[in-house]
Amino acid sequence: MSQELAGFKDLKVSIEKNSSNDKISNGKNGIPNQSITKPITVDSNTGEVIVKTVTGKKRIRKGQSLEQYEEQLQHFYEVEKGPTWTPIGWMDSNEKFENSLNTLDLEIKHNRLLLMGFIHRWYYNRDYLICLKACNEIEQKYKTLQYSEKKMKREIDELDHVIKKCTTLIENKSI
Repeated sequence: MSQELAGFKDLKVSIEKNSSNDKISNGKNGIPNQSITKPITVDSNTGEVIVKTVTGKKRIRKGQSLEQYEEQLQHFYEVEKGPTWTPIGWMDSNEKFENSLNTLDLEIKHNRLLLMGFIHRWYYNRDYLICLKACNEIEQKYKTLQYSEKKMKREIDELDHVIKKCTTLIENKSI
């Protein structure tokens, strides 16, 4: 066995790296070029640059002057008061739900989904009585809205499903 391995003693292994002319790096055969390219500056005064899109086409990205940037930054911190943050546990209070139910316009889908978020939270925290009460209040509000059946069908079906599940879980718990 030592004679068989003696021939491999002088064997050298070399691994070739992909060169810049290789098919993989230049985007042929369906493999895109993943190299990072810096934008090419067109006009340093306006900040316009040429960038490549995902498809490889070039486009000009609109620039922003220093004055515009300063104005935007000042507006962000002084008018908008910086980034908004939501306090931890903001959905836990019934008062927030009552305020949201009375003040939000339920014609807007985002507002309806916000109310459904309260219901989901109470359901998964096993507060079935609160959840059922809230579902009934939302259902009464939905009846006063002028809506198309197609527009809110899924939300109404989900609300009915949660009402049925809450009632069965409350009945099973009391038995």
